[in-house]
Amino acid sequence: MKSENRRILWVDDEIDSLRSHIGFLEDKGYNITPVSNGNDALSLIREQHYDAVLLDQIMPGIDGLRTLSLIRDIEPSLPVIMVTKSDEEDLMDEAIGSRIDDFLVKPLYPSRILPVLKRVLEQDKIIETKVPKDYTAEFNKIRSK
Repeated sequence: MKSENRRILWVDDEIDSLRSHIGFLEDKGYNITPVSNGNDALSLIREQHYDAVLLDQIMPGIDGLRTLSLIRDIEPSLPVIMVTKSDEEDLMDEAIGSRIDDFLVKPLYPSRILPVLKRVLEQDKIIETKVPKDYTAEFNKIRSK
């Protein structure tokens, strides 16, 4: 599936400061829906399909980890990328234990966001493409012996 078919929900209480990042991803073909809090994100996830969520960890109201837990109740397989200002080990352990798919540490740069999105969204396709190639290469080696 191409990036232009991908819908991303970006949840961050400072979403207005991320407009240039959103524009960069939209230029790459992603459809970005920005929201500033966990409650709005949960409402949208109940109403619409998203391919992934970029989720800020530190937000007023319900924080990112609580929002993540509630997302998992609604849509257990929805890929979530946690965005945090801290790379503290305890926080990362808690986030990983809560089943995040990947994480990004602020400050964010568009050149770092794009590969994480591609990896999370396209890993199945990449694996489907690579496994047959590896199998064929190995088979040809065996056959030539």
